[in-house]
Amino acid sequence: MKRVSGGLIFLLALGFGIRSLGAPSATSVHASKTVSACAAQAMRLAPVDQEWKGAGRCASAACHNANGPQGSKRSEYTTWATADKHALAYQVLETKRSQIIERNWKAPGKNWEDAQAVMDADCLKCHALNTDDPLKQLKHGLAPDDGVTCENCHGPAGKWLGEHVRADWRAKSPQEKAADGLVDLSVGNLAGRVRVCVDCHVGNAARGMEVNHDLIAAGHPRLNFEFSAFLANYPKHWDERAEKEKVPDLEAKSWALGQVISAQAAVELTAFRAAEKNQRPWPEFAEYDCFACHHDLVDPSWRQARGYLNRKPGSYPWGSWYLAEAPTLLQLPGESRPTDIVKDLTTLREAMSRSFPDRKAVGDAAQKVSGDLTALADRARSAHFNNVDALRGLAQQIETQAESSETTWDAAAQRYLALAAIYQAQADVGHTQLDQRQKSELEALMRRLAFPRDNKVKFDSPRDFRPMAPGK
Repeated sequence: MKRVSGGLIFLLALGFGIRSLGAPSATSVHASKTVSACAAQAMRLAPVDQEWKGAGRCASAACHNANGPQGSKRSEYTTWATADKHALAYQVLETKRSQIIERNWKAPGKNWEDAQAVMDADCLKCHALNTDDPLKQLKHGLAPDDGVTCENCHGPAGKWLGEHVRADWRAKSPQEKAADGLVDLSVGNLAGRVRVCVDCHVGNAARGMEVNHDLIAAGHPRLNFEFSAFLANYPKHWDERAEKEKVPDLEAKSWALGQVISAQAAVELTAFRAAEKNQRPWPEFAEYDCFACHHDLVDPSWRQARGYLNRKPGSYPWGSWYLAEAPTLLQLPGESRPTDIVKDLTTLREAMSRSFPDRKAVGDAAQKVSGDLTALADRARSAHFNNVDALRGLAQQIETQAESSETTWDAAAQRYLALAAIYQAQADVGHTQLDQRQKSELEALMRRLAFPRDNKVKFDSPRDFRPMAPGK
C-alpha cells in the first residue's frame, strides 16, 4: 500500500514533493557531469578531514553503474541517477521558484531574476555541497550539479574509494571503516541511517542547516520529516527484501527509531535557536503548529467549540509534529530505562507556549528532553515487533493516544503514518491475512488529511480537516 499521496506527500517529503518530476534517464541527468564534491551528511559520524571524490567516481559500468533493475547489485549509481530525486536537488535551485525564494529571503525588493540560490551556501549545504563551506569547495573546482550524491550519506571517500573493493578491507569492522570515513548505513545500524537524514530533513542549526519561519515565509516548504514514510517511498538502490529477511519488523522499527531520533534533532534545534549567543529570531514560529495561525476565520468556530485541552486559547501549540507520538514511544517494548521525559517535555511545552518564551528556560528544558530521548532511542533500538500481536498492541496504543489528545492536523498525519507502517509490517512478519477494514480506515484517514483543490486551485493547507474531539 502506498503510504502517502497528493497534498500529503507534498508536505511530508521535501525533495520528493517540492515538484512533480519524472524519472529522468542517467544520460539526461549526468551526461555533462564531471566529478562532484558532496560532503558527507554524516559529518558528525565520520572524520571531517577526508577528501571527497564525487559521484562520477562510482559511475563505471564495472562498479555501480551496470544499468540493471532498480535495487540490483552493481547498479546503485544507475538507480540513483534515474529514479532518486536527490540527484536533482541542485537543479531545484535553478528554478524560478527557488530564485523567488532567494530574492524574498536574502534580497527583498530586487528582481528575482538576479537572485542566485545556486550560490547561496545556506542552500547548497542540503541541495548539493554538504560541507561547512560549500562556496570554498566551488572555488576548488568541485561541481555541485550532481545534487545530493553517494558521499552525502556514505561519507567522504578519499580513504576508502579504492580500498573498498578489496576483500581485506571489506572484512574490517564498521568501526574500522568509519575511521576511514565510511558511514555505517547497514540495516543493523538503523539509528545511524536515520541520523544521516535528519541534518537536512529536520535541521542542524549548528552547521547552518535549518528551515526557519523566515525561509518558509519566503516560499520554502515546511520540513515535515517522518523517516518510515520517506524510507517506504524512497527508490532504493539496495535489496530491501534481503534487509527484511534479516529484520522482519523493519517497518515498525523504522517508525520507532525515526520518531525518537527526529524528535531529538528537533529538540536540539530548539535549544540552539534559544541560545542568546546564536542570535536566531525568537520566538521561532517554525517550531509551532502552522495551522494554529494559518487557518480560516469563521463564526461559529469549530475550534472554539472543540476546546484546546490544557492549552490556553491564543497560546502557541509547540512541537505538534515531531513530538506528537512521544507518549506512545514511552510504551515501546524493550529494555526498561528510566526517563523523566513526560515531566521534562511538559516543562518545555509550557515554556514554549508563553507569548515571549524565556530563552534560558527553553534551552535548559530542551537539553533535558534531548537527554531523555537518548535513553528512549536505546529502548526503541532494542524493541522487537516480530509478531502480529506486538504490532496490533502498538497500533492500539497509538489509537488510544489519539482519542485523548489528537487536536491538530500534524498529530493526525503522524497517526496515519504510524498505522501505515504497522499495517505493512504485519505482512513482513508473516501475517498473510491483512485486515481490509484497517486498510479502508487508513485510506479514509489519508483522504481526510489531503489538501483540497477548488476550481483547479491547490490549497497549501488542510482547509477541510476536522480533528477528533478530545475524549471521543
